[in-house]
Amino acid sequence: MSMNLDVVIMAAGKGTRMKSSLPKVLHPVAGKPMVRHVIDTARQLQARQTIVITGHGAEQVEATLSAAYGSEGLQFARQMPQLGTGHAVQLGRRAFGRCAAHPGRHPASPDGCQRRRQTGLADH
Repeated sequence: MSMNLDVVIMAAGKGTRMKSSLPKVLHPVAGKPMVRHVIDTARQLQARQTIVITGHGAEQVEATLSAAYGSEGLQFARQMPQLGTGHAVQLGRRAFGRCAAHPGRHPASPDGCQRRRQTGLADH
């Protein structure tokens, strides 16, 4: 049985407490940047799409991951300005072509998304 799995990876953080100019997700863990472990897991799970939300050091993160994986099955969405985790999730959902989920509700049907867009309620 195959899963219809889409993955959003949060990779926009500054890593202030790490006191390093290297973006947090590029710090090596077990011989490779930590974000690559997450991407490798998404690939093992045969995710249909993997979107990496970048922010701090976006150019460096995107270049590193593009060099490692190419463009196949990996997309980037930049969180500028960085407005928190909820905002990053909204960016990921938009990148999948869906309207944002609402707290306590299941993802809406395409018709429901269209109605919310027309009324100005989508992505809030």
